[in-house]
Amino acid sequence: MYYKIYGEKKYTYITTVDSKTLSYTFKSPVNGKVMCYIVKAVNSDSVSSYLAKCMTYAQAPKVTLSNSRKGVLLEWKANKSAAGYWIYRKAPGAKYWTRIACVTKNYYTDKTAKSGTAYLYTVKVYTGKVLSGCNQDGWKIKHLSAPVVASVVNGYGNVTCTWKAVPGAKSYEVYRKTDKDSTWRRVGTTTGVVYKDKNVTSLTKYSYIVKAISDKYVSSTSATAKSTKYLAAPVVSISNSTSGVY
Repeated sequence: MYYKIYGEKKYTYITTVDSKTLSYTFKSPVNGKVMCYIVKAVNSDSVSSYLAKCMTYAQAPKVTLSNSRKGVLLEWKANKSAAGYWIYRKAPGAKYWTRIACVTKNYYTDKTAKSGTAYLYTVKVYTGKVLSGCNQDGWKIKHLSAPVVASVVNGYGNVTCTWKAVPGAKSYEVYRKTDKDSTWRRVGTTTGVVYKDKNVTSLTKYSYIVKAISDKYVSSTSATAKSTKYLAAPVVSISNSTSGVY
């Protein structure tokens, strides 16, 4: 077996296989190049003729998955020879891949993913003439919707933040920011949908967002923060006096 890049004069030897082997995977093609291959049959005293076969090699992309506020975000490195990319998804229990989109950019958001469901994704490169292979094992992610903060209110000695439960979430991370803060800071983790922030100062405005967690999978943060200006409740003392309760 031999190969060359189209335009080169000489073929380069790859390997020899036995007569029962009728296929071989060449692992060193050059992305975007037209690769030509020949196979010769040989025995102890003769060598066959051959017919070259050529095709453009398109390297299958490595995909990164993350949960966004709009769905599952797929990203990969752009391929210079690509005219487009074919996106495939496999739902739990599915035997075969389903093509869900064709795009020209090196990213895609699956807006049909359901929160709490784990999916497999893979991507193929299309050059206009040739379709690449892909990672048949796929990349896995459990989709988690971004939590929606329902209310942020003053409590007795705390600010109470509540949000809507996210299907598939096992816990939640709560983030806080004041008007003086430039970044969000995680202030707590809980398995419920209520968090009481006791580390607060009166007359300070606090804003809150939340992330949903399920093992190694994390949602994006809440799309909209909710805020309140914390006012400490007065401490009341009661005592009996000659004129009544004071």
